[in-house]
Amino acid sequence: MPANNMNVVIIDDDHEDLLRVQQCLHQILGEMKIPYKILTSDSFSGLSPQPHTFYVLDIDMPGQDGFKIAKEINDWQPSSAIVFCTNHMHLIHDAMRPNTLYFVNKSNLKEQMTLAVKKYIANRGLAEDFQFQFMKHSFSIPWSDIICFNTSGNNLLITVTNTPEPYAVHKSMKSIRDDALKNHFISCTSSYMINMYHIQTIQDPYVYLSEGKKIRAGTRAIRYVEEARLSFLLRL
Repeated sequence: MPANNMNVVIIDDDHEDLLRVQQCLHQILGEMKIPYKILTSDSFSGLSPQPHTFYVLDIDMPGQDGFKIAKEINDWQPSSAIVFCTNHMHLIHDAMRPNTLYFVNKSNLKEQMTLAVKKYIANRGLAEDFQFQFMKHSFSIPWSDIICFNTSGNNLLITVTNTPEPYAVHKSMKSIRDDALKNHFISCTSSYMINMYHIQTIQDPYVYLSEGKKIRAGTRAIRYVEEARLSFLLRL
């Protein structure tokens, strides 16, 4: 699948509703000329988690399974966004999750789903992912999920959210530098580039990143990161 496709997953235990939502999204994304891939399922357990995905859940599924699935998605794939479809809008307060951004009333499906897609694109974008080979497998990771790059011998280590160990790939820092700079990375030391979205705090001599990662840097580098981060935050 091309890296700039929009990943869409529809989860609904009502086959007619599922087909209706699927047809609606085919029409919307086709009209907007957005490359996409749609998967459908009646549960989350049978899916292979993919980052940076637009999930559409039926909040009206029996037993409030929609709420359970939303929690599973949030735990496994916090970079993804969730749309809840419902005929009962009073339930939306129970559906709030950190990545639950959109609510669509089934009675006004196309109009509200169109707004949800536009909002998703505006907030998330469909930027190309960072692609690499690791252990003879191909990976395509959203830049926003990468915490930092650092060199180790002849390898480039890629630290990714929700991944215990970094990926070690045979690349140079120079080969990814230009693309990294375009995606809000900054050089911290001669061997580290860090994602400014993932800077938590800066306390000389350390820059603290997401998931407990910290990098020791000199006084000049710390000051440079502080100034760059301030400029970055002010432009958001």
